[in-house]
Amino acid sequence: RTEDMRVLIRTGNCEFLKGIVGHFYDHNDYQSLFKLLSSMKDVAPNSIPGHGFVLSNGQTLTAMTASSRINFPAEGNYPSYERLIKIRNQLLNVYVSLLGTPSQDARFFDADRSGTPAVGDDLSSYKDTVIEHFRLSNDIYDEVSSITLAPSHDFPIQAARFGLGKNAPWISASLEVMADDPEEHSFVFMLASHTHTVNVEQAFIRAHFGASAEIYIDPSIETFTEILKGERHSVVYISAHGMYNHWGSGNEDHILFSDECIIPGNVLHSCIPKSPYARNVILNICNGATVEISSNPYARGLAASIARGNQRVVSHLWPVNPIYAASFGLLVLHYLREHDLLDASREAFAILNQDKDSIIQVLRSLGADCDALSDYLEKTEFKMNTFKNVGSIAIYS
Repeated sequence: RTEDMRVLIRTGNCEFLKGIVGHFYDHNDYQSLFKLLSSMKDVAPNSIPGHGFVLSNGQTLTAMTASSRINFPAEGNYPSYERLIKIRNQLLNVYVSLLGTPSQDARFFDADRSGTPAVGDDLSSYKDTVIEHFRLSNDIYDEVSSITLAPSHDFPIQAARFGLGKNAPWISASLEVMADDPEEHSFVFMLASHTHTVNVEQAFIRAHFGASAEIYIDPSIETFTEILKGERHSVVYISAHGMYNHWGSGNEDHILFSDECIIPGNVLHSCIPKSPYARNVILNICNGATVEISSNPYARGLAASIARGNQRVVSHLWPVNPIYAASFGLLVLHYLREHDLLDASREAFAILNQDKDSIIQVLRSLGADCDALSDYLEKTEFKMNTFKNVGSIAIYS
C-alpha cells in the first residue's frame, strides 16, 4: 500500500523503489512514474506542462516526458556516470561508492575539509564532465521547462547550461505545478551577523528597498518559521551558514545564523506558504541545494525541503566563498524586479562569470543602487569567474 511505502521511506529505506523506477523508464511509462513519485511526496499528481524525468545512471541516458522519450546513445553511459561520480568525489571531497564497481582510491579525501571543494581547483573539469555526461548541448533541454532527476542527484546542470550560453530548465523537486508570480513583490531579509558580508548586504538592501526595508539579523526560529509560513512576503532573502552532513541521515542539517540561532533542517518541511502565488527564496547558504542520491527524489536537502509549486528556491550545491555568495544573492535581488527566479539567476551568473573589472563596470551601469556592491568588490582581489563559484547554483521548484 502507498501509506506502507511512505512509512518505510521515512526510515530512509528507498532501495525497493529502484526496480520500480527502472521498470517505468524501461516501459516509457511517464504517467505511472509521475504518480508514484507524487504519492511518495504526498502531493496530488497534477500534470506539469513541459516536465520531464531524467535517468542519469542507467545503461542509457534517458529523458522522458508525457509525450516523448529520448534515449541518448547507449554505449558507455554507465562508465560515464562512474567517471562523473569519481570526479565529484575527488573535487568536492565527498565519497559516494557505487554498488558493483571497484572502490575508488580514497587518498584524495581530507576529513578536515569534508564536502568542501579541493583547494587550488576551479572545478572546470567537473563542469566539462557534467556537460559531456548529460549531453547538455542537446536541444531537449530547450524543449522542457522543468526536469526531475530520478533518482535524484545534485549535479550542476543549470549552471553548466548557463555557461554554454543556454537557458536551463527548472529542477522540479516538488513535482507540483508552478504558481505564477504576484503582480508586485514584497521583500523580507534575514541575515546572519557572523558573515563577512553582512554590512555590504545591508547597505545594498537599504539602497534598493529604502531605510524601512524589513531586515532581521539572527532571527529566532519562531520569526524564521512565521515568515516562511506566512503569505505576506513573495521574496525571502536568507544569508547565513549552511550545514549538510554528507554521511548523516539529515538530522544534523541546519541553517546557522549565530550560535544562539540555529534553524534545524527538520522544521523546514513545515515552512510552506498557502498562497496561490509564487514565492521566491534566495537561500544564500553553503550546501543549501545539496541532495542525496535517492529513488525518492529530493526527499532530503535544505532547499529541496521548502521547494514547492508556489515556493521556488535558489541555493548552492557546495560550500562557496562569501564574496561570491553575497554578489550572487544581491544581483538576483536586483533582477527579480523584472525576471522570475530562474532568469534572475541566469542574469546574475552571466555578470559574475567575467573578470573583476568587467563585473564592476556592469554593476556601475546598473545604477547607484548597486554602488555598495561594486565598491566592496573593488577592494577585493577575489577571482569570481571560476566554476567553483558560479557553478554552485541550483534552482528548485
